[in-house]
Amino acid sequence: MMVPVGIMMFGLWNLRQLFQGFGAGRIFTLENTRSLRIFAWSAMVVIVVQFFTDGLLAVVLTLSNPPGQRILALSLSTEQIVAIFIGAVFVVIARVLEEGRKLADDNASIL
Repeated sequence: MMVPVGIMMFGLWNLRQLFQGFGAGRIFTLENTRSLRIFAWSAMVVIVVQFFTDGLLAVVLTLSNPPGQRILALSLSTEQIVAIFIGAVFVVIARVLEEGRKLADDNASIL
């Protein structure tokens, strides 16, 4: 059960890096784009991993039961679907930030 928590901690660490860059006045940088992209993908991966670890936990807990009484329980809630959607939105925002970084680099090279 610690695998999803570890993935989310990694994502939140990258979100922290992003906000530190914003706080320092660095908006359109490669590091910020990378941090936001990693956070977004880790948020979506957590949901997928949690889906499988919950099912695996049900199997492990009922493995000692006699045949016919073992359970494989897989579920996908509305909250998980919304979290995947929000993660996908952040992936798109990271892409927009990347395009903004390219434009900022082009403008800097002209001046």
